Amino acid sequence: CLELISSIARRPVYLSLLLDNEALRHQLVRLLSSSPYISTLLTRHPILLDDLLTGYSLTDFDIQTLDKDLEKLLSTVEQGDLEQQMNLLREFQNSKLLGVASLDISTRLSAKDTGRSLSAIAEACVKESLKISIHDIISSHGAPTGYSHDNLPFCVIAYGKLGSRELVFGSDLDLVLVSRGFPDSEKTSGPRKIYVPQFFARIGQRLVHIISTRTPAGRLYEVDMRLR
Repeated sequence: CLELISSIARRPVYLSLLLDNEALRHQLVRLLSSSPYISTLLTRHPILLDDLLTGYSLTDFDIQTLDKDLEKLLSTVEQGDLEQQMNLLREFQNSKLLGVASLDISTRLSAKDTGRSLSAIAEACVKESLKISIHDIISSHGAPTGYSHDNLPFCVIAYGKLGSRELVFGSDLDLVLVSRGFPDSEKTSGPRKIYVPQFFARIGQRLVHIISTRTPAGRLYEVDMRLR
């Protein structure tokens, strides 16, 4: 608790929030005393204190709900503003991880429910990161002839704990990227044409960059691409 107070000592808004809300203070003490993970998360990102004012349920962490929440959040950002998109992805993830951790402590979630919830958060983040990657590369180079954002023959396959929906807090992601085969000589249709195999490689590189780069809001996940 002292570490958190030290981190917000110069932020009157957060101090007032704690002073004015006894229920929040009790909840905060319970969470911090139960979980070093939550303590670190809140100390690094005090803005998450606002999220503790609302309750959580398992339905908040099904993939359809998460997809809608993240899509709505990112709709406030102009397409092509990669820095802001990356920050919002991380803020979304931090908020949802706090929710799962709080629910785990308050209701004693089963390992299965926790794993599925954490995996759904990761899946939503990866899907939106892929959409951003595809949009950025197509905006720069066009797409293979006959393809667009909506039908691009490219997918992400999860192995390891994400593949089995058994993620734990702090898990990395084992990912494999797959695209349809194209002739090495075929190029994209945009004004800055590149070879199609290079086009798909750049989507993959951008995807890994979005997920694994550390920003002021943190990093989404470490990505293990050794399986390719």
